[in-house]
Amino acid sequence: MSTSEAKTPAPMTAGQRVWILLNRVKADKREQFERFNRDILWPAIQQGDATRQQTGRQTRVLHPTDVNEDGTYTYVYLIDPVVEGADYDIEKLLKQHLGEEQGARTFQLFTECFDRPQEGYSLIEANI
Repeated sequence: MSTSEAKTPAPMTAGQRVWILLNRVKADKREQFERFNRDILWPAIQQGDATRQQTGRQTRVLHPTDVNEDGTYTYVYLIDPVVEGADYDIEKLLKQHLGEEQGARTFQLFTECFDRPQEGYSLIEANI
């Protein structure tokens, strides 16, 4: 995403869902993970249908400022708020965007970056 497309979070409404997805990336795969997000994933989202584009506008990628004790780096996908009914399946998106074979190979580039499976949290905006 270019700086001219910077996102301003929409005001939340009590009861809206937010997802926090933690991605523990191997130290030697950081560049690959960042390149995947910048050059493959976000362009595929932006070229998708209106719902797919909306999911992109409501998703932020947060980069780590420091290494974890185990040598990995934690990147965060913050989906705020979740687009109800939208499909967030990255593998499916890649196959639709790139074709079955190329999408599967490209998804492998994504998954091989991880030290462990993605950890996710589904939360609800509180009315405080």
